This record gives sequence, C-alpha cells and structure tokens, in this order.
Amino acid sequence: MNPPVLNPHDTDSTSTKAFTKGKSFKKDMAILSIAYTLQESSELKRLIQLIVVIRDNDSKGQLTEVLETCARFSVQLASATTDAQRAETARAVTAFNKPDRSECFYPPFRTIAKLKTIQLNGDSKSLDGLMDMIKGDIEGIKPSFVSDGEHGTSEKLSKVLDITIGTTISILTLVEEASSLIPVPPSRTLGSIAEECEKLSRLNLLSRYLQQSAHMGDLEAIRRRLDVAIQLFQTENSVNIKLDTEELNRKFDFASLNGLPSHPDYTRNEYLEKSRDDVIRDVSDWIANAPESVLWVHGAAGLGKSTVAQELVHLLKSEDRLAGGIFLTNLTTESPKRVIQMISRQLGAMYPQAIANIADAARTLDGPHDGLRDYLTAYIFDPIRALGYPYQLVIVVDGLDEWGNYESFLAELVHIPSPSPLKFVLTSRFNYSIERAVDKMLTRKYPLPPASQTVIESYFHQHLLLGNINWRGRKPDNDKIHRLAARADGLLIWAATARSLVSNKFDTRYPHEILDQMLSSEEKMINQKDGSEDRQLERLYRSAISTSFPTSRSQVILRKFLAATLVLQEALPIGDFAHLSGIPRPAAEEIHQRLAALPAHGDPKTNLVSPATQRFHASFVEFITTESDDQAFQAISITEAHYVLASRCLEIVFVELLPSFRGKTCAYAELRGVEPYAVKFWPLHFSSGTPRQQLAPPSGAVGMELISEEAMHRWATLFLPCIAARFQDGHMSQALDDIQKSGLAYEIAIMIGNEDVTTLSYHIQCLEIATRLEPINMWTWKALGFAYHRLHEQSQSNRDLDEVITAFRHGLEPAPHPDRAESLNRIATALHTRYKWWGTSNNLDEAISLHREALLLRPVPHPDRAVSLNNLANALQTCFEERGASNNLDETISLRREALLLEPAPHPDRSMSLNNLANSLQTCFKQWGVSNDLDEAISLHQEALLLRPAPHPDHSMSLNNLANALQTRFEQWGASNDLDDTISLHQEALLLRPAPHPDHSMSLNNLANALQTRFEQRGASNDLDDTISLHQEALLLRPAPHPDRFSSLNNLANALRNRFEQWGTSNDLDKAISLHQGALLLCPAPHPDHFSSLNNLANALQARFEQQGISNNLDEAISLHQEALLLLPAHHPQDSSLLRNLAIALIIRFNEGNLLRDLTEAMSLYERLLDCPVDDPNRSWSLEHLLPELREWGALIGDHGDIFGSTDAEGSSLT
Repeated sequence: MNPPVLNPHDTDSTSTKAFTKGKSFKKDMAILSIAYTLQESSELKRLIQLIVVIRDNDSKGQLTEVLETCARFSVQLASATTDAQRAETARAVTAFNKPDRSECFYPPFRTIAKLKTIQLNGDSKSLDGLMDMIKGDIEGIKPSFVSDGEHGTSEKLSKVLDITIGTTISILTLVEEASSLIPVPPSRTLGSIAEECEKLSRLNLLSRYLQQSAHMGDLEAIRRRLDVAIQLFQTENSVNIKLDTEELNRKFDFASLNGLPSHPDYTRNEYLEKSRDDVIRDVSDWIANAPESVLWVHGAAGLGKSTVAQELVHLLKSEDRLAGGIFLTNLTTESPKRVIQMISRQLGAMYPQAIANIADAARTLDGPHDGLRDYLTAYIFDPIRALGYPYQLVIVVDGLDEWGNYESFLAELVHIPSPSPLKFVLTSRFNYSIERAVDKMLTRKYPLPPASQTVIESYFHQHLLLGNINWRGRKPDNDKIHRLAARADGLLIWAATARSLVSNKFDTRYPHEILDQMLSSEEKMINQKDGSEDRQLERLYRSAISTSFPTSRSQVILRKFLAATLVLQEALPIGDFAHLSGIPRPAAEEIHQRLAALPAHGDPKTNLVSPATQRFHASFVEFITTESDDQAFQAISITEAHYVLASRCLEIVFVELLPSFRGKTCAYAELRGVEPYAVKFWPLHFSSGTPRQQLAPPSGAVGMELISEEAMHRWATLFLPCIAARFQDGHMSQALDDIQKSGLAYEIAIMIGNEDVTTLSYHIQCLEIATRLEPINMWTWKALGFAYHRLHEQSQSNRDLDEVITAFRHGLEPAPHPDRAESLNRIATALHTRYKWWGTSNNLDEAISLHREALLLRPVPHPDRAVSLNNLANALQTCFEERGASNNLDETISLRREALLLEPAPHPDRSMSLNNLANSLQTCFKQWGVSNDLDEAISLHQEALLLRPAPHPDHSMSLNNLANALQTRFEQWGASNDLDDTISLHQEALLLRPAPHPDHSMSLNNLANALQTRFEQRGASNDLDDTISLHQEALLLRPAPHPDRFSSLNNLANALRNRFEQWGTSNDLDKAISLHQGALLLCPAPHPDHFSSLNNLANALQARFEQQGISNNLDEAISLHQEALLLLPAHHPQDSSLLRNLAIALIIRFNEGNLLRDLTEAMSLYERLLDCPVDDPNRSWSLEHLLPELREWGALIGDHGDIFGSTDAEGSSLT
C-alpha cells in the first residue's frame, strides 16, 4: 500500500461534538467511559486521533489489527489515576508518537512514525513482522501500572472493554468517537468554578456593590458552567452505575443458569476409529440438508447407539453446532421439565449470549401450571433464536426408550415451529409407541445398521491382539478373529462382552481356552438351530455369570445383589449398599468387582454401586428381568425386589435408627450412612413392592403393623425436610403431632401437595401408603386418582392413565352415597380420554354407561345435572363420529338442549352449552340437510359470541364457529351478506390468533377459503391474491406430518389453478401441479382422499396440456383419471364428475392421435353417464357437449344409433 500522507496539523485537538445516543446502549456506555478516561491528556487524545487518521488512509484495511492493538494500548495508558502514573503515561505517549529521541526517556521506538510511512504491498509476512514490532515497542514503553493482561488495570475500563469481547464493536471505533466528545473533566470544571467564586468573594462589600452590574455577566457565566458541569457529573456517574448494573445483572443471570439442574457426569464410550463414520456422515448430511426437524435413530440393543450419540455430541460441540446432549440412561425417572432445563444449562454454558434469555426463563417459569411447551419455548427455542445464527443447532437425546417420560416429551416435539432454529437427533431401541409419536411430526427414521464384519474384526484386533492380554503364546490367528467377529453378527455389545470375558481375571481358565470354548459353544448352538440373533447376547450373558459366579451359593447372592440394583434409586457407597441389601460387605465387594467383567457405563472400579439402568447395558438389564426356559438364572421380579428393599428400609429406620435416639429429637442432618436413603425411599419401595390393600409383609419381616404411632411421627419429621427445602425449618411437621398413625401418610401427602412436579412422586408414594393403612377410605383413593391425573398431565403415559382409572374405581362410593355421581363422572371421563388415546371401543361404551348412571343420580334440580348432561352428550357425539349411528346424534342434541335450559344467563357455563348445541346441530344439518338446524346453530353461535366478548379466552373460537356456520348457509342459499359476515368474522379471529398461536394456521386456512368463495362469486382478483397468500402462510405452518398439510397443499393448488385460469400465468399452473403431487404422496391408497387427489392432479396436468401441448401431460392425466375411477366406490357423489373428466380427456387424445380405443372408452363412459340421475349436472353437460362430439365419430366404432337416438330429444331440449 502507498504510505499515507499525514500532516501534523491534520488532527484538530479543539474540535469537539456533543454526545448523542446511538442504537447500541452498550456501545454508548463504552464511548462515554473512554471519553472521560481520555479527558485528562490532550497528548493522548491527539495520539488517538492520529491513529484514526492512519486508519482512514488505510483504504485496504491491512493495518486494522495493528491499529486496533495501538488503540487498545492507548486506552490502557489513559487508565492512569495518580500523578506518578500520569507522568509515566506522558513519557510513554511521547515515545509512542514522537520521533525525536531527545524528547523522551525511552529508546526511539517511534511506533506511530513508522505507521505513517509503512509500505506493505499486500505481503502477509510484512504484516506479521509489523505486528511483532508493534508488540515489542509496546512492551518496551509500557508503564508499570499497565498489567500484562489484555484489559489493563482500570476497573471501569475493564468493564468497557468487556463489552467489546465477542461483539463486532471495535476499540478503534470506540476511541475514535470518544476522542471527539466534550473533553472537559467535571472535577476540573468544578475546581475552576470554585476558584472564580472564591476570587469574587475576596472582593470587599463596596467593590462588589459598585461593580455588581459588571459581575452579573461573570456570575451568569459561572451559573451556565456549573449547570454543564453538573450534567457532565451526572452523565459520568450514570455511566458507572449502568456499567455496574450490567455487571450485577450478568452475575444474577449466571446464578440463574447455575441454579438449573445439571446433567450427570458420564464416561464417554470408546469410539473405534472409522467404525461408524458412515452413520456420522449420514447424520451430518441430514443436519445440513434435510427439511425434517427430528431424526430418529433406532436399532436393536447392542448396536452402539449411545457410542454414536456420544461421538456426535463431541463433533457437534467442536463445530459450535451443539445445543445440548442428553443421555437418558442416567435420567430414567427425571421429569421432562428438568431434562429441558438440563439442556438449557448446557446451551448457556456453550453460548454465553443466550444466558440472559435462559435466566429470564428461570425467573419466569416457576409455577406448577407452566406447560411443557412453555418450557421448550422459553428455555430452548427463544434463547437459540436470540443467538441469530444462520444455521440450526442440534440437540442429541440418547436412550429415549429407557426414559419413563418420553411420551410427553415427544408429544411436545409435534409442535416444533417451522422454520425451526433447532433439530433433534433421538436414539432408542425400536418401540411402537415411539414410532406412533414420531409419525406425528416432521421426522426421518434412520434404522441403525449392524456394525460390519470388518469393523468388529478391527475391534478384536485392537483389543485382543494388540491389548495387554497374556495369551501365553496362544494368541488367536486371523481365522479365529474372523469366526469370533461373525458370531457377534454386528452387535458391538457382544464384541465388548466377549473381550471382557477373555480378560476376566476371576476366570481360572487361560484366555485362549475361554476364547475356544466361546467359539465352540456358539457353533454348537448354531448347528442345533438355536442360534437366533435375539439369543446371542442371552447365551453370552449366561456364560459370563456361570464363569464369574461358578457356585450355586454365589449365584444366589449375585441375584440378590442385582435385584437390589434394579430398584435402587441413587448410587450408594459399597458399604451402605451392603447394609441396605442385607448382603455381607465382603461378598458385596467381591460381586461388585466380578461384575466388572460385563461392559458397564462409567467406571466399573468405582466404590459406588449405581442403579442397574445406569451401570449395565440395557440388554443386560433386559436379560436379568425376562423370563426364560433356562432355569440356571431365573428372572428377577421388580415387585419382589422393591419388597425386599422396603423391608430393609423399614428395619433400618424403625428398628435400628429411631430407637437409638431413645425419645430424643433427631434431625435429618444427623443421619449417617444409608439412613438418609432409607428415610427417603421406604415409602417408594413399600408402595411398589406390596399389592394395594395388603398391610403386612409375610411373617418374619418388618411390616407396617409393627411401627408405632410415635415412630411414624418421628419419621415424618425426617422425611419432609429431605424432600423439599420448604419443610426444613420444621414448623410444618408440628402440624402432624395430633394425627393418628392411620391418617399420617395421608396428611403428609396433603402437605406435600400435587402442584410441584419435583415432589409429586413423594405425594403419590405417601398416598399409596395411606391406601394400605386405610384401604376403605374413599378420600384417600380419590386423592390418589387426582395425583395420578396430575402425573398423567405431565407424562402423557398410558400407564399413569390406567392408575387414574384404578384409583377412582377404588374410590367409588356405594349407592346411595351423595358423592357417587361425581366419582362415576371421574371414571367415565378418564375412560373417554383413554378411548381417544387408544381407540378401545369398550372404554367408550363403559364411559357412556357410567355417565348415564351418574345422570340418573343427578335428577332435577341437582346443581350438577347440566354437567352430567354435557358429559354424556360429549361421549355420545364421539360415538356417533366413530360409528355413525344417528340415534346417538339425536340423543346428543336432546341432552344438550336440556343442559342449556338448566344454564340460563348469566350462568358461567351457558356460552359453552350454546356452543356445544350449535356444533351438534351443524353436524345434524350436514347429515340430513334440514335448514332449520343450520339456522338454529347460527343463532346459538351468535348468542355464545355475545357472552364471550373480547378479551374472553374463547372469543376467537366463537368467531370462528359462527363464521363456519354462516359460510355453510351461504353455500346452501347463496346470500352474499352471509359470505361477507363470514370473511369479517374470520379476519377478526385471525387477529386474535397471531403466530405462534396453535390455531393460527386454521384461521389462515378458514379465511382463505372464504375469500376464494367470494372470488368465485364476484371475480375480484385481490380476493384471489389474498387467498393464495394466506394459504401459503398456512402451508408453512403445517410441515409434514401435520395432519392438515394435505388440505393446505390441496387448497393452495386449487387457488393457484384458479389464478392460472384467470390470468394464464404458466408458473401458477406449474406450482399447482407440484402441490397436487405433494398432496397425492400424503394420501396413498387406501386413503379416502386418494381418488380425489388423483383427479385433481389429472385435471391440472390436462390444463397444462391444453396450454403447452405436451402429450405426456395428457397421457398422465388420463392414467390418473382411470386409476381414480377404479378406486371410486359405487354410487359415490363424485362418480359422474370423474366419468365426465375422463371422457373429455379421452376425446381430446383421440382428436390428437386418432386412437380408436380412446373413442371406444369415451363412448362407454358416456353410456355410464346416461345412467346417472336426470338432474345430475354432469349428465346434462354430457348431453350438450359430449353427444355431438361422439355422434361425429360414432361411425368409426360401429352403430350406436340406439344410444344417440334415445338421447336426441334430451340433447335437443338442452340446445
């Protein structure tokens, strides 16, 4: 570059400007802070202005980094606060800027002088050399008070420079603006004002009197200067306060982030180099290019899903594409909300810019009624959107099938917004429940293939041949390695287990003997045709157990050990685990060590015993809990395992712990060893290990009947503080002092409550205990039903819904109890919900039966009769929608009418009953076409709307319902004011449902349909343009597999084709064809809309043929019409339309190519059209248009005079 021509006078030290606010508050604060920092030294200010001039002359930007370094050093010099530091600064400034050696105490560095004349010519090496020179100069002249750190020592300046970290704000930009601001320091201004005031005060009274008019100007000037000084002082203090406030806010935000639950530590599995690179590549391609938001990687146990997930997390993190990685093996019972918070904490740790949004979520979402969707939005989607990245981040969730709450989590992923700033990679074993859930969202399924023979051979080469196994000269050859890899059959867990067995130090055989026996036993099983893939791991696990635990006694103790780990709730030191399980410590330690022969999660050498799901591979847990024909190792019962630990916990708490205090108060903090575990978890183990209504374990074990009332109270004082901080002050437990033992568990449950999801499980466990203590207490069973209902809201688990029904059944009072009707209603409602989930017809039938019984128990004037009427009506309407029995619809309407009579205005439920009756009448109109039903429905919707004025939460729903009813009446009678009212109502509803409202796309679609209808009536092109725009927006909000995507594709295609017919723009027709093709893919045969999709696409292709004359478009259209006609059921309403469309297409093709078969088929279709009802418009059209065309060519295909003759009269009457 050419050296900049600089004049010493280019920089004007007197030029100033007033500060004005910019768009960035942080930048404004930084500029003001630097301005005040620079105000003490005019030399330093001129130096910075000179740096800026050099920057302005550096047109190619080659000196940007160098000048940035110089500017940062200049600002560090400005942080001098004492006279000595200012003197050092002055000397450094001189050395940095002036070339005269005599003017400074330093060697002639003359940095700025060099920058004035430097010539680089685009040479990167020259730039590197210049940067090294500048850093060397700075190091040589750096004053003692400037630290070696990047930010210097000034606390205020550090805050300012912190603002520039990780942003695009340049220090050079900041100092350029700051150096031109008003430079007078408030302290100097105030000092000079004070001196002038003192000078005036020294004048004697007479002088002041005689010269008062002359001094008036001086006093006025002092006043103005004082005002300015005060403003500057306030500004400077505001800067400091704002900076301190920002720092404080950052600390609060970090505290909020650190208060979120953290993901448990895990040991990363070994990833064999290149073993799954093909899978990683496929997933990477999907992340980069695929439209789906979710990738489900599924495969059998042992294929290495977790290892792939861990490698993927590692790679995504290294590329700054990871939003979070969750491994559910260690989180099997965590609530979905806490898992979302864990992901959010990971997100904040990796992207500090997102912390503020995450902290806002933590401060805002703390109520029990905040939904899972709110958590996903606030904790994950909003912070990621705030990052503003042009690419999507990725969350990896591994082991979905091992998580008890996956159903509710997946249910919310259905609502991932489109376009989404985020993608999810999910891994699990194949599971039909998971498949049903992911089929409802925009998902790609990826079956994880078995590892290749080559990969497994490579694994064995690395660990068996190159490892530290002492083969005693009998190292396996390549043939054995090949055979061993073949036995693995692609299962990496089989290979890992085989490796562990060969190197098992507790096995008395030599490694080569273990290997040979492993091969021979596998080959023997295969020869006996018992080598099925699903039993390979089972045989290997049995071999591992038999070799590591050869005696029957050791296997008995092993089974007890494994049973305890299966239901263990948290990791325990080996000594505490031995105490809890009742296994002698030496035996527990030996088993713990011997189990290291099995592949394990984490470090097998640790002194902690973890729950089985966290320690062992899922396939091993499945092996020890699954019944088998082989009696050598019997499956472990989870219920039995809970029961054993329940007995041990009761003994530890009520036999060992509490009596040892001999009446003295024991605090939770004083508990030692396994005591906290036993206090906290005995209700869980007891309720999970004993049938309901069974009070005592078998003879010889400690049971509930042996626990004294005093001991239960003392246990409660320990239990409550251990589950929630709100009980730690002890005052809550005093409320239990007068409660009898039989009701104590219930009262504890009530104190815990069912609102806080973090303690909901303890609430349920205490109620489960209460049902065993008082099995005939209806209130306890009801409370348990409500608790499981609350849990089902969180988990969406069918198992929890079953528990709701079971508990409410137990709580059903015998007739004639006054609460029986309410209990019947609860059971019926839960059964109706279960029917909607799973479609089991007997659930719906029983729900209807129970609602009928409840209604009988609520005769007029019972206050809840209207509720029972509506509930029964809802169940019957569902029955009608599923089975089509008209008597169910008639009864529904009758019940809703009665309910409405019982809810006169201003009853709070009247608007709901009006809406329900209106909807049922509309259904009746669609069924039978009686216009009075439709008119009454509109009247009821209008009344409901009046009762739901804005901002009533159901106002938009009533607007939508009324609009739909009016549009139906317009389609029936054609009154234009009905259509105009429809559009107006839909527009109002849309305004009340802005994105991301879940009904936004529905309102877009409804308004678009109404506008299209008006366009077809009146031909206003702006209605059609608005229709297309609305349908396009709705389609974006309905990505596959949204259930309404098909209708949006179809609606938009039809609108575009209408515009094509209006204006002839071929692009509209091409888009319409593409959309119809997309819709057809979404409804393959035997989908009920398949034939209509075929017909729509055929019509669009035929239109393109008519415009462009491409014969294959016409051929494809005919083929699609023919397929649609074959699929159409007999006497279908669209039968004549399809016959007509196909006949027209065939005649067009005959006219093009003179193929007699086309004419013959068209004649056959015409004959079928004649069989249609006389008033059918397609039959009439055919007589008018097809008849003349066919008569002209009829001679070519024989004598059809009978057909033509029979229709001559009709045809003549039409012309």
